[in-house]
Amino acid sequence: MNLRQDRKAESDKTFGMVKTKEKLESSEARRQRRKRNFLRFAES
Repeated sequence: MNLRQDRKAESDKTFGMVKTKEKLESSEARRQRRKRNFLRFAES
């Protein structure tokens, strides 16, 4: 495997990890928002 392919594989791996992290964070943010909406609804 030459250097360019190696670097490409490395950046793909990093990109994949970033994508997974974004997905996790967005689902976590949705969960937090739902919880806040529920609390606001329960208070009223």
